[in-house]
Amino acid sequence: MPKLSRDGLLGADEVVDYTTTALPGGNDVLINLVPDVPDTMTQLASDFVTITEPIDHPRAIQFVARNDPGQLTELVALIDNGVVEVQADARPLESLADLHREAERGAIHGKVILTMEK
Repeated sequence: MPKLSRDGLLGADEVVDYTTTALPGGNDVLINLVPDVPDTMTQLASDFVTITEPIDHPRAIQFVARNDPGQLTELVALIDNGVVEVQADARPLESLADLHREAERGAIHGKVILTMEK
């Protein structure tokens, strides 16, 4: 069961750059985003989610996204026929801090595209 973070919301209390800092043990969940996972990783947390290679642990989940042209075609048809509505907003890159605050409050719906001035 995930624990609440210090601010009372589900999320990471701390992000560790494994290239500069040793990974601490005793974590609830470890989210792995890198290939070539060391065997000792299973000592660092209770549960694992990986997007690269499988982790040999009974409480590990591998999440892999795949691009399926057939499914994408069906999705486009649903959007074109008005069955699915995609909400998108464009904001300047300079508003990124405000955008993060809105997301933390749950005020963002759909996708946000960040634009950059030339």
